[in-house]
Amino acid sequence: MKIFEKCELMAGTSESDSDLLSNIAFCVMDLETTGGDHNFDKIIEIGLVKIENLKIVAELSFLINPEIPIPEFVQRLTAIKQENLKSAVKIEEVVEEIISFIGKSSVLVAHNAAFDIPFFNSVLRRLQYEEMKRPTICTNMMTRLLIPEIMNSNLAYVGELFGIGHRHAHRALEDAKVTAKLFLLYLDFFLSRKIKKLNHIYYPKRKFEFDSVNFAREESNTEDIIAALSQNCYPFVLTVKGKKGVILHMLPVMKQSPRDIETIKGALESTSWDTVTIKIIGHFFKALKLLHCHFHSVSKHTHPPLLSFLQERYGWKTLFPSDQERVDDFIRKGFLIVPHLIKEHYSIYALHSIFHGKSELIFRYPIHKKKLLQFITGHVRQVHAGNGRMNKRPSVHIVEQLRPLFFSFLFDVITRKNHYCQDCFFFYASDFHKAPNKFKDQLATYFARTPNGSKYPLEHL
Repeated sequence: MKIFEKCELMAGTSESDSDLLSNIAFCVMDLETTGGDHNFDKIIEIGLVKIENLKIVAELSFLINPEIPIPEFVQRLTAIKQENLKSAVKIEEVVEEIISFIGKSSVLVAHNAAFDIPFFNSVLRRLQYEEMKRPTICTNMMTRLLIPEIMNSNLAYVGELFGIGHRHAHRALEDAKVTAKLFLLYLDFFLSRKIKKLNHIYYPKRKFEFDSVNFAREESNTEDIIAALSQNCYPFVLTVKGKKGVILHMLPVMKQSPRDIETIKGALESTSWDTVTIKIIGHFFKALKLLHCHFHSVSKHTHPPLLSFLQERYGWKTLFPSDQERVDDFIRKGFLIVPHLIKEHYSIYALHSIFHGKSELIFRYPIHKKKLLQFITGHVRQVHAGNGRMNKRPSVHIVEQLRPLFFSFLFDVITRKNHYCQDCFFFYASDFHKAPNKFKDQLATYFARTPNGSKYPLEHL
């Protein structure tokens, strides 16, 4: 997956002030066309937005007479009718103005660069102009790298997530303006992460995502980390690593309190750490899952204080045998749906395979209802196959030291004893298998009552 197209042109660029993001001119392009065939289809509208000094400074757009019929679906999609273009200019009449507006040194930006730029270059070739062989940035790919679990990266939806108004989707200038505003948000994010040069976006020293921030010892101190945490309102996992990437601490925090901050501060000040990562998450259950996955990689000498912190902070319960049996049954046969970090997204976990395989599905409802039901159906079959029509008991391995924490959490889910369980939806394989229609009604009721109004990624670390 590439942010850049033709990025090889950048590999040899010098580390001069002209490489600074704040000094580079960008030109955002969006095309509306009669179709995707470079050899046959034509442009019907082009929108361009110029960015200089990290500000939008100019825009240009043209309706273009394609001189061929516009397919009905394109007319419906764009609201551009054939009759609207009868008196419009032809592309050869404005191509030089377009080339001049873009400029010789601008970096091209598009939300689907793999389509827009090659299509425009095919027009230049046909009209016997030189192609634009320069670095181009794709904000669609950039979105998927910065928000890897997003289920939909189309421009209208991403613009909505970031609060960017989009009055007329699939109109070239409006799409170019939204893309430009989105790109400026991304540039602001990179600058906040001390990425100042264009090459460093494509060749970063470490991965950058909106849901996490990394601190290196040579660049940061404890106060920087505490300051970042003070701005956070989401559950998170803090991972502290020492030399050679050894995990020294891994703390899952549901909702930070002054006591949590003091615990973290003490852990950092008493540790010779190299890097610290804060990763925000949508629901505390995912933090527990991450801790379980990495627990054996955490330095053993920090296990006792970690377990002590978890027990004190989250109040492990001593469950009666009947309650333990109830939780054990839930793990073998249960499913759990929780809000995801991304607005309007959810995660479903098949608990029987929670620590291996594809046990999680991220989805939006009702858009991905079919995918959700297919996921449930597949895992219900596995439950049936794995326990002989639910009479046998397949074992689910949980790290022994973390078993009390998981059992306490899941018992609270089943009995709804804690506030962090109020936004969960749990059910058994048999609920879906025996009464699918009733189950679907219950599912719809849950989503209606529990909308995921997260402000991420608009609000992030």
